[in-house]
This record gives sequence, structure tokens and C-alpha cells, in this order.
Amino acid sequence: MAISVNPSTFVITIPKADLLQVQVTPIEIRELNINNFRLELKNWEDGEGITFQKTHNHNTTVTISGVQLARVVEILTPYTITFEDGAYAVNLVGANSNIADRLNLNQVSVRASNSAGLIQTRELEYASFNGGVSLDINSSYSGVGYPYGTVAYPVNNLADALYIANLRGFDTLFINTSMTIDGGSDIQGFTLIGKSRTSTSIYISNATNCVDVFILDCVLTGILDGGTQIEECSVGDISYVNEQIRNSGLYGTIYLDGDEKAVISNCYTIDQDSCPIIDMGGSGQDLAMPNYSGIITIKNLSSASEEIGIGILSGKIILDSTITAGTIIVSGVGLLEDNTGSGVIVNDEGLLNKALIAETIGIIRNNYAQGSGIGTNQIQLDTGASALNGAYDPSQIVIVTGTGAGQSRLIFQYNGTSKIATVDRDWKILPDTTSEFVIVPHSGREHVNEGLAQGGTINTITLNANASDYNNAYKWQTVFIRSGAGADQIGIITTYNGTTKVATVKENWIHIPDTTTGYVILPTHAHHPDEVWDVPIAQHTSTGSVGEALDNISAGTSPEDIADAVWNEPILDHSALGSTGLALQRILGMTLENHVEDDIIRDSNGNKISSMIYCYNSAANASIHNKLTGITAKYAVTGNFDANNRVTSFSVILQ
Repeated sequence: MAISVNPSTFVITIPKADLLQVQVTPIEIRELNINNFRLELKNWEDGEGITFQKTHNHNTTVTISGVQLARVVEILTPYTITFEDGAYAVNLVGANSNIADRLNLNQVSVRASNSAGLIQTRELEYASFNGGVSLDINSSYSGVGYPYGTVAYPVNNLADALYIANLRGFDTLFINTSMTIDGGSDIQGFTLIGKSRTSTSIYISNATNCVDVFILDCVLTGILDGGTQIEECSVGDISYVNEQIRNSGLYGTIYLDGDEKAVISNCYTIDQDSCPIIDMGGSGQDLAMPNYSGIITIKNLSSASEEIGIGILSGKIILDSTITAGTIIVSGVGLLEDNTGSGVIVNDEGLLNKALIAETIGIIRNNYAQGSGIGTNQIQLDTGASALNGAYDPSQIVIVTGTGAGQSRLIFQYNGTSKIATVDRDWKILPDTTSEFVIVPHSGREHVNEGLAQGGTINTITLNANASDYNNAYKWQTVFIRSGAGADQIGIITTYNGTTKVATVKENWIHIPDTTTGYVILPTHAHHPDEVWDVPIAQHTSTGSVGEALDNISAGTSPEDIADAVWNEPILDHSALGSTGLALQRILGMTLENHVEDDIIRDSNGNKISSMIYCYNSAANASIHNKLTGITAKYAVTGNFDANNRVTSFSVILQ
């Protein structure tokens, strides 16, 4: 060997030519026999180095119990070792040593393989790389010797990183900063892992061999080769995509190429204001896009044999007019804007969106309110709502989002000029400009007339303009105030003026209705005694009726005879179900004290709020009061009281 020792710097230099070459490609590897190296140092010490410090300690091999322990060579301080610089590796063999600890680093990669006793083993070196070579173009480290390329000593250029990776058997590069991979670089089969999308941006230049590369966690642009797989990246303005992009955000233009199917799965639009574009490259490429979120445009497809399948989670798919052929299937939840030509087959049967839902369930209108209108029973629809009066009555309106969400009402009346809809009940929470409403069809209720009152007095209500033009059209019918001023009151209409629309009610209002009052006229007819007793007998002579019987009484029969025939009969002979006799028995049961009040319930103030009255056919049975014998009727009595213990309502109902 032709080693040299510099006595002033204490540097021991080992020429490359003195090392045994054991491999040529892909990485040149040479070998240093440590025992031979020790002997060369010993010769130097015995010659010209006799006056200088000792270079090393040597412990020879030792056999213990038949086991030979390894030779140990220790290079002493202050001596260091430099291998002739170059792109090659050196394996240390023949002894354990600390040579790796005394190295002057350059491009040479020195690999120790101590069997025992030293910390710096080849296995520990390998572990310090954490499974790949670290690359940071801002690093100050260049070269291929250990520890360059480790996590703590990232190299600053791709060539060194690739050399170290090939030398040590790695296929992963950890890229800590943004960089450009120049054309001519060969990263085929490698995995490129960025530090994060905010820290690492990778541009792949044209002519880079990046076939079957896997790229993770970075911003990626440039020109790819076949088989590239991209995951958890931000991808944009990139060409020659023909493999897979997964779980990534898209921006700019993605150009497909390579006559292979591209899969873009579980991806999303980064900027909704500047949506990404997928350029199909004209022909040769199929595209599958399962589980996409956001707005995206597909363009430039002219081959009838190509297919595009898009499953959208939310957002919008825009099919550009440059798509003139092919088959496109869109499914999921979102919008589709189809600008394609007539030669394109677009199947959107699996697509669900608001417009389709509206069409399916018959949504009449969906928008945001302008506010609550004038009263607590109104809502002012959006400015684009119908200008036609009555366009939405009767319809159901539901507030689906914003203030008052979840409330549902029936529209009684709609004014096309003001866009105000009057509803059947007061809102619990008044809608405002944040309230999104949906109007759906409704068959309405059995109302003769309903809507917003034009006003009222103590005993009148002025119906809306749609009310009947005929006088007394609603006589003896019930007007029920559903919402607004006077809500929850009812009145029996005694007269109605078809010209003025004024309906007069039998009892005065407690709360006078006004222009905020929502009302309904119910087709229930309240019979007044005048309707019976003031009508001529001739109109009550139907066969089998009481009127016919009275009309057929002979002229010779006196009123006394008729009275005797009725009033002298025993009570028990006049108790048929539904008969006047049974009704009289019930009345007598009350007036003759043949009744018992029981099952009494009082509120916390002592007010009687419910009870049962049992009527009997005799005082004797009433005294027994077993709720069975001789009972002729039962009445449920209920009452309601205000905070001042005054009766607000009272009812007696036959059971």
C-alpha cells in the first residue's frame, strides 16, 4: 500500500488504487483490509515516523473456549484518515476499528462492519437514514459519505441523494424544501415524500424519468411519465397524468395522456373561485373520478370509445363544449352543467341535487326571505317571487335554514306586489333575511274563504277581496281567527254584506280583528231557532216527520187531548235513545236534584277545573250513586281560569 502520513496535520491518506475493487456497477465499491492497513502504519512508525506520535493501538485476535474474538485496531488522536476523494464506497474488513469515527468526510462512503465492541456499525448507519435519503437544497452538505443524506445531514442536491440511495438500497427520498427535478434525472421507481404541502413544492421537468414514481405530501407541478401515483398532494398545471391521484386538492389544469386510464379519487377543488380543469387530451384516455368534492370542468374529448365516470359528493361538474364524443356518467349529490355536443352520451340518472329534489316533491319556490312582513303571521318572500296575487295560497311554507328554521305554516293569502304571504298561525320566531324558505303544494283545508282581514269592529270582521259577492253567503257559518290580531277567537256570522265584505258576528269580539288578522270561514252551519220556528208548517211535512204528525191531527182533537196523550204517559215510556223524553229525563235529573257531582279536580288555587255530573231517574238512585243503576246521563265539566282566578272558558259535554 502507498499510504501517506502528514506529520504536521496528522492526516493519513489512503489512495483509491490501494483499495481492492469488489463492485463496479451500479455503485463502485472497494475494500480496505484493516490488518494490512495497520501493518502499513506500523512500517511508517518504524521508519520515517519513528520520532512522531504513535498512530494506533492493536489488539490481535484471541481464541477463548474455541471462539475466536475479532482483531481490534484503534486509530489514536490526533490522527485522522482521508480516503482519496471520489464517487465510490469503501467496505472495512478484517478487523474491528474506529476508522469511521476518525474520517475526514468527502464523497467516499465508508461502511464499517464491526462484529462487536464499537458503536458505529453498518446497521446503525442504516437506521439513521430513517428508511430513505433526506434532501434539502438549502442544506450546506454535499457528498455521499456517511452521515450525508441522513435526517440530520440532508444533502443539497439530487445527484448525491440518488447515489446514496442506490448505494444503501433505499428507494425513498425525503424532500424537505421546494425544488425542481431537472430533465435527465432518473427517479424511476422512487418514492418522493415532501415535508408538507406548505413546505415542499416539487416541479418535475420534461425528460425526467419518473416512471412508476409515488409522490406524497407536497405541491406538485410539471410533466409526469407513466404509472405515477400521487397522494395527499396539491396538484395543478401538470401533464401526462395516466395513473392515480388520491386524496389530493386540485387546481389549474390537469392534462391526461399516455393512452391509459386515469383515476382521480377522493379529491377536491382547492379554490372554488378558480375551479380546476381536467383536459382529456382529445382521445385515448378514460377517466374515473369517485368521491369528488367541489367545482371542476372537464374538457377536450373527441373519441366515442372513451368513458368518463364521476361520483360527486358535493359541488358542480361542468362539461365543456369541447367534449364532442364519448360516454359520461355522473352520479352523487351535486349540480351538472352540460355544454357537450349532440354526439355525447351523458347519463345523470344517479345524480341528486336541489333542483331534482324540487322537481320530485314539487317544490314551488325556494329562496331567502326579505323579512317578516307587517304582522307576526306574515313573511315577505324574495324579490323574484310571483307578482300574481294568490299565487301561493293555499301552499305550505317551511323555513328550512336560518332564523325560525323548522317552522311550517299554511299560506292563507299572498300579495304579489308586496311579496307578503299571510300564514295560518303566528310565527313563534319571526323570519328575517337569513331565513331560507321552501314552498310546496298543499291541498288546503275545508275553508269556504280564508285570508287576511281588511279590518274589523267590536262585532264585525271585514273579509278579504276574494270573499263572496253574495249577501248572507256565510250566514250562520263560523269565522275562526287563526293568526294575527284576535287570534284563537271564533264568531258565528249572523249577517254578511257581499258588497262591503263585512261579516257581523253574534257575540262581540274580545280582541278586535284588524289588517293583521288571518282568518278562515269554516263550512259548519250553526242553526238558529228562527230557522225552525219562523218557517211555515207547510215546509215541515216530510213523510214520517213530527211536522207531518202535527199537520195530520184531526180538526176535532183539542189541544187538551193532545197534552193528555203526551204528558200523562209514564216517563219510562218516553226514554228511547235520541227521544225528547230521554232529554227531558236528563233535564229533570239536573233540575229535580236527581244528580251527583263527582270526580272533582281542582288547581293549586282551589279552582274546579274538571268534574263529572251523573244524572239518575230518581232521587233514590241518586242517593245510591253507584254510577250504574238508573243513570240517564253523564256530563264532563271542564273550566279554565286566568291568573286572577276568573273563568276564561267553561264546557259541559255529554259523555
